[in-house]
Amino acid sequence: ITLSGQNSVRVLLIAAGARATLVALSLRHGIAPAGAFASGGGGGGIFNAGILELRRCTVSDNDVAGSASQLTAAGGIANQGGTLTLVQSTIANNSGDNPLGGGVYSNSGGGIWVNGGTVSLVHCTLSGNNPQALCLFGTLTVENSILAGNTGGDFFAGNTYTRTGANFIGSVTGNAGTGPAALTGNPRLAPLAR
Repeated sequence: ITLSGQNSVRVLLIAAGARATLVALSLRHGIAPAGAFASGGGGGGIFNAGILELRRCTVSDNDVAGSASQLTAAGGIANQGGTLTLVQSTIANNSGDNPLGGGVYSNSGGGIWVNGGTVSLVHCTLSGNNPQALCLFGTLTVENSILAGNTGGDFFAGNTYTRTGANFIGSVTGNAGTGPAALTGNPRLAPLAR
């Protein structure tokens, strides 16, 4: 099942206090509204202020309306004050206008610009996002996941994070994580299916 914003609206909004689990969905072609992240900008695919779990989902080809000067970010997923868990999911080919977090952006909650929140990535792939896939200013656990092939870098770690299992992280800027060392370099991923 594909949910589309038809390149004109955000695909999905999870309100504060809500809890959602999405299974085997594709969320594509969303456009987040312009404006600062704290006031609802960002997250063309999903804006989450609740508790969100994605299982076997793809969030791809989403964008934001706005500019870097508005601090709008994360074409894929923006998380404001929520918790995000991704399991066997793909975040790919999303664009954001902020220099960090084209794939997922989070403020005071889970996401992939994490500011004071909690995110878990389990068996996930983040690739083809522009700029970057993951920005961390909170708590993150990465387990058996690939973060590689993103424009402008793959991962900005403003805080330390925990790696479990075998991860491939093409490039990391900022703090070192704990746990088994991740593989680095070029994973030689083929373009992800659209």
